[in-house]
Amino acid sequence: MDQPLVSVIIPVYSNARFLGAAIDSALAQTHPAIEVIAVDDGSIDGCADVLAGYGERIRCLRQPNGGPSIARRRGAEAARGEYLALLDADDVWDTHKIARQIDLMQRIPEAVATYCDHRRIDADGRVIAASGACYGLRGSGRIFDALLRGNFILTASVMLMRRDAYVRAGGFTDDRVFWGDDFSLSLRLSTCGAILYQAETLVSYRQHGANTSGSKYEQSRGDAHAFDVLVRHLRANGDSTLLPAARQARRRAYIAAAWHCRKRGEYRRALRYRLQA
Repeated sequence: MDQPLVSVIIPVYSNARFLGAAIDSALAQTHPAIEVIAVDDGSIDGCADVLAGYGERIRCLRQPNGGPSIARRRGAEAARGEYLALLDADDVWDTHKIARQIDLMQRIPEAVATYCDHRRIDADGRVIAASGACYGLRGSGRIFDALLRGNFILTASVMLMRRDAYVRAGGFTDDRVFWGDDFSLSLRLSTCGAILYQAETLVSYRQHGANTSGSKYEQSRGDAHAFDVLVRHLRANGDSTLLPAARQARRRAYIAAAWHCRKRGEYRRALRYRLQA
């Protein structure tokens, strides 16, 4: 039986120190049909040399710096696979990550995506937390309502999605840099069908000084924007069933963003969020 092609999309920006480990983990997958697409988002360190060292084993795209959302979107546009998998350039996959996820998706064809657990590692690759599942409940199946209460798919590197579902969800649509572009996509994917939780730790999420995970302030503003994108997506698709709950979640996110802006002394921005809530 032919195995489906999985397109691995790696947005790259000035993280040459960790990039090789990420690419190596993608190329080492036991799933036999993999293409690796690295999108160099205007790196200013040695990433170009690292990428060049892989030759024809990977596809490398280059663009001016625009942020991870634009880089991921360009990678998805270039992808040939039936499935898309996102891998941040400082994270590492276990060798059987894709194989395990493909097996699950093929057994449950109505699912649009799956996500697994992650461990946390430091800059030197030492494990500092064994499982992300220790830090919150995980939803599985039709998880739209659960995601409205808070994001539990904490890194894009844990996901695998059907390409057609990515397209139906609108993909990475944003042209500006904001925290939470992967959360925005997860929200919209959850309107398309089931997202399955795989209770296996298959990803190493790296924590280091240059991470873009975001402060509480950045996260609150990113969440507000993600819910705003969700509401627009539902309106555009005429989905009146999910729209009321999405609007309520957006209101809560705007109030939270207003609070964090006020805490930083950004009173005008806080007022704008509060008035829009």
